[in-house]
Amino acid sequence: MGRFWMDFKQIETFLTIAKYKSFTKSSEVLYVSQSTVSNRLRSLEEELDLVLVIRKKGMSTVTLTEKGEEFIDIAKQWVEVYERTRRLSQEQKFQSVSFAGPESINRLLGKLYKEIVENEPAISLYVRTCHSNEVVPMLLDKNIEVGFTYLSFESKEIHMLKIGEQGMNVAMKTSDSDRGGSISVKELDPEKEIQVRGVVNNVPEMAKWHDLNFPRANSADINVDSPVMIVNSMKEGSWCVLPESLANEIRRDGQVKVYQIQEKVPVLPYYIAVRRKSMEYNYALKLFEKYSGFSV
Repeated sequence: MGRFWMDFKQIETFLTIAKYKSFTKSSEVLYVSQSTVSNRLRSLEEELDLVLVIRKKGMSTVTLTEKGEEFIDIAKQWVEVYERTRRLSQEQKFQSVSFAGPESINRLLGKLYKEIVENEPAISLYVRTCHSNEVVPMLLDKNIEVGFTYLSFESKEIHMLKIGEQGMNVAMKTSDSDRGGSISVKELDPEKEIQVRGVVNNVPEMAKWHDLNFPRANSADINVDSPVMIVNSMKEGSWCVLPESLANEIRRDGQVKVYQIQEKVPVLPYYIAVRRKSMEYNYALKLFEKYSGFSV
């Protein structure tokens, strides 16, 4: 157990597997081979003396064991402690900066993150994925320096600024190859809806639009903002309303078709969030302003 507390990559790999439920996708996200992902997980399980993941030959997805599900919260807490410790011990020649937000927003900011990495060699960049309603608590706990969220929340402690918006699409699992590129809400069966948490539920304008069009919907939440999990949760005829950035990723998958919504649907604004007291010395914020052109 001793080395466990020093091996960040094992914990990072486990959390990535827990998120995507796929060794293949985890290897792509972590930029390592599938064998490396498997070896890291196996080493972690041996050190913990626990089986965290159920592996089945021929299956494209994996399932967490009961102990694996329980370990998720512990692993997340460990990452937070690790990051705080790392920032304290970071050598002066390197400046650590941290961002966090929903995956759909992080995808939109991918070019900005890439520019920071390529042009700021003295920067150690850390990007976390979380739900919109987790951003403010993470800022207040000083676990991150800059957050991105779909939820507008101004307070004495938190400053926010709208930095963009994206449209909404419908993704549907269907074998109908003749359908065009758009769909009416009247064609959508409310009983087959899957909601992506943090989008329809938590954004007031989207919630109002949804309740108007699907007042009797019996929806099942997906607890992650992840294209892989959306696809894996769908059966024939299942559908969901989701941001364009996630829809574009799903479209490349091929299992699910993406449609424009024929009726008027609210756009989804997104915001940058920072602690007011940190704004003068927040280097992550300064980098965002430098490469985005925004003045927060």
